[in-house]
Amino acid sequence: MSDIQNIKQLLTIPQNVVIVSHRNPDGDALGSSLALRLFLEKDGHLVNVILPSEFPSIYGFLAKADKTLIYDIKQDESDALIDRATVIFFLDFNGYDRIDKLGDKISGTSATKIMIDHHLDPDQIADYTFSNPASSSTCEMVFDFIEDLEQTSKIDVYIGESLFTGMITDTGSFKYATNSNTYRVASFLKQVGVDDYTLNDKIYNRLTITVTRSCFSKQNGDPA
Repeated sequence: MSDIQNIKQLLTIPQNVVIVSHRNPDGDALGSSLALRLFLEKDGHLVNVILPSEFPSIYGFLAKADKTLIYDIKQDESDALIDRATVIFFLDFNGYDRIDKLGDKISGTSATKIMIDHHLDPDQIADYTFSNPASSSTCEMVFDFIEDLEQTSKIDVYIGESLFTGMITDTGSFKYATNSNTYRVASFLKQVGVDDYTLNDKIYNRLTITVTRSCFSKQNGDPA
């Protein structure tokens, strides 16, 4: 049985799911995490997103962004959720060093661990690893993951906005790191109602100089 078939079978039963992403989360880290959360909740899974540190406030408009737990701030609550988790997703990172103290906590758990990431050379830290460095973003890969599960019909505008946010920010509004699948996914998300003009306005036209530097630091070598 393939990895995706194993995961499909796993997800037929409601799970306690924790989704984690890297420190100093960007649009792709947060967007992929929120999109996957919204998707899994439609099937009755109990889902929490835990990030090592706070995300830029410009992404606060995304659905359920306000429900995200920050490990630096709510470690005890986060630890309790991790202890109860039956499935943990690793999104937009591929080594425990990218999530700091969260890595120490998660590494010892018995939860099924699933990695979805587009960076090079993933560490062998997950039970199932979906790695594609040719992908524009982890958000694009989360769409592909949902498609492999044969459940794209569950993608609504709120999931779409989160996915599109990561694709916009990791490609500089489709200026680099794109491929034919990137545009196919973008087309699908447009069809479910994502307004990319408004989304670009919310992300880029409300940035401060400080946030702008942080969001685009990857162009100068930041692997996130």
